[in-house]
Amino acid sequence: MQIIWFFREINKYIFPYRWLALLLIIRQIFESGFDSTMRMSLKFIIDGAIIPKNYGLLVVTLLALGVGAIIYTFLGLLGDFWG
Repeated sequence: MQIIWFFREINKYIFPYRWLALLLIIRQIFESGFDSTMRMSLKFIIDGAIIPKNYGLLVVTLLALGVGAIIYTFLGLLGDFWG
């Protein structure tokens, strides 16, 4: 019962800024996902690409991380600018 009351009360303040709140939530989800992917990719790079000498996979993985880093930076700056 307390949680329903809390969401009703907080909704009064968030509703006028719903698009900004949605942008900030999407940004936070992407940042968390990118951080998790970055940590797992290091193991994947070492075990799947460098040790078996699969350099094609290494290049694809590094390119994907580079594109993700660019999107990560863009969303971070966008969220900081509007937030």
